[in-house]
Amino acid sequence: MENSHESLGESQIYSRLGEDENRHESGIAAICTILMNYVETSRHIVYNTRNDKSKSYQKFEDRLRDISKCNLTFYYTGSQVQNLTAIHWRYPSGSTSHSMGRQCDSDVDILIVDPAICATKVKVNRHGNQYIYEHSSIHPGYVRLYRGQGKGKKVISCRGFRKFWKNILDQEEIHTRFTGRGGKFPNRGESLSGPAITKVENVSMRNFIHHDFVPAIKASAWPSIARDWVSRPRPGDWPSVEVLQQCIASDCHVVPVGHRESPRHVKNKEWRLSFSGAEIVLANSLSLEQRQAVIVSKLILKVVLLDVLQRKPRLKCHKSVSSYELKTSFYWLREKRSDWGALSEDVRSILSALARSLHDRCLPDYFIPEKNLLKNATSDLLTELCSELQVVGTKRGLVHCLMKCFAYCYETELRDFDSLDGNSLRFLYSEIEKFHNSESPSDKMLMFSAIHHLLGLFSAVFDGAIGNKEMNIKPMLWAITSIQDGLTRTRKCDKIINIAQLRDLFQEYESFTFDLLSDLRDLLFGVLSTDILLDILGDSVWSVVARLFTTHCHAAGLYYMGKQEIIEFALLVEVNPDNSALKEAAIDSYGSLENLQTEAAHAHEDVAIAYPFYEGLCQDSLLFYFEICERFAVGEDFQCEEEKLALHGMASLIRHIPEVLEDEFLGTPRLRQRTEILLQNLEEFRPVDF
Repeated sequence: MENSHESLGESQIYSRLGEDENRHESGIAAICTILMNYVETSRHIVYNTRNDKSKSYQKFEDRLRDISKCNLTFYYTGSQVQNLTAIHWRYPSGSTSHSMGRQCDSDVDILIVDPAICATKVKVNRHGNQYIYEHSSIHPGYVRLYRGQGKGKKVISCRGFRKFWKNILDQEEIHTRFTGRGGKFPNRGESLSGPAITKVENVSMRNFIHHDFVPAIKASAWPSIARDWVSRPRPGDWPSVEVLQQCIASDCHVVPVGHRESPRHVKNKEWRLSFSGAEIVLANSLSLEQRQAVIVSKLILKVVLLDVLQRKPRLKCHKSVSSYELKTSFYWLREKRSDWGALSEDVRSILSALARSLHDRCLPDYFIPEKNLLKNATSDLLTELCSELQVVGTKRGLVHCLMKCFAYCYETELRDFDSLDGNSLRFLYSEIEKFHNSESPSDKMLMFSAIHHLLGLFSAVFDGAIGNKEMNIKPMLWAITSIQDGLTRTRKCDKIINIAQLRDLFQEYESFTFDLLSDLRDLLFGVLSTDILLDILGDSVWSVVARLFTTHCHAAGLYYMGKQEIIEFALLVEVNPDNSALKEAAIDSYGSLENLQTEAAHAHEDVAIAYPFYEGLCQDSLLFYFEICERFAVGEDFQCEEEKLALHGMASLIRHIPEVLEDEFLGTPRLRQRTEILLQNLEEFRPVDF
């Protein structure tokens, strides 16, 4: 557990800010950290910081290895493995809540590499598993590959190499459930972009992720053209000598894509150097604050670029400015600047640095400075983007752009496509609008955001406990600290969420367990019941009540009932030894009857641990619900839509624990009777996610 987070002291950024700036900074932190979507991002990162591959990806890799007859290896790259992304699910443009799927706005980037072959500057053996590469004299960072030497050498076509791997990828799926989706999504393996072969895969019932597979050849050593990158003078303390050494030791590759300006017959024979290994090392060396600023800046660039292209659609056919250019600009800035920590200031600095590069029409590649990343971008696009980013760099402009980012990232929820999250997010959006108009965030916005992250922290620990894995909780602790500091400093009140107690709690346990969850549950409901919190939130606390029942109690119930089903199925098979259909179903699902019994034994152990937690969570949630009912002196009908949503979640837990409403210590007899009547009279209501 010690490696899952770092000890966070009191926020130091406020020492250089005035009281109004404290509050404004906390408002920015509140919006930005909600945009980070911490829990959802942790759940769907395919390749996490512990280098664990999911079983489906491992099986897919094995199948490709069999088909290609190559001992290939997957190298996970890009923003997900660099931990520089926030995952959101959005329906494609023009979709409705009845469309078949949502797309993830963060791609999975994978290099396909056969470790048996390599590219080298000078041939060192006589075997045919080496290619010779020669640097382009016209386009820095591009090379030609040859097999053999002298008069007999043969140029290797990047087009043919990519086509070979596209044919391989077209034969297999990762975990797609639905195919033949017409024009809504590309057919598997169909789309080509740069060196990437894109597959759109269905990772759950309605969620789709783009996978960019890039066939690559490993370079035998750090390219000579980037040799000066290691030794060139730097004004600051980053990258450190240790980080530089790790970069040099990391893998470099050549990928099959030619330069945009090369003639067609030349482009098909050009390859591009890739420093993806070094990029992962550099990203991993960044602080939490720097990561947050980069992720937010990427979201802002995406939204600003969409606005520009919507106003001037003719620019869509030209080379755009991507998150890669922003990240490159940030790395140059990071070398010069060491003072990081105020999120709004950091984001403005990153965007300002990019705007300067756009204005100058010059952004040197971080590893090969002779290569200008903006060389082929159209002037009109650069001018428009530069102008927009300069506006975002103002205090008011940043809040306005973050509001647009919020609307973009949570478009489906705000349009009521996903009613479970929609109420909370719509409330937050309305508070962000008020922040933009008044230039000061409300107490309600700050408090609701802090509670949002505390509930997210609870979800992350639950995910870790049932999956026996570590979850990155440090960003959520940072978010709670940053938001709460601004709130308590300006209200002159005590801290509502005890961060020190939270840190001590996580340090006490060696891993995420149900014991930790139970202690965290006690802390959570202690916070929710404080008078100052309820005074600040007012009737918006109903959104918190709804989230407890529809998310936390519901998730715990699904886990508990899933284990119960295994136990009951094993018992059913055991008491019906002559039922061949049951035996066949058991073997089909578990491999053998012995495996089923083993799973059932483990399920018994899991239920013994999980049930007390589940029961306690349901009781605490009901107690909090009745407390809110008394506080608002509810009548006989539903107080609000959020209460109706909460009771739909409550109905689920009562099916699992029917006696829970009979506890005379929970609420008053009138409130318990009212709840039973409302549960019986619930209208037909089916949120998409429920």
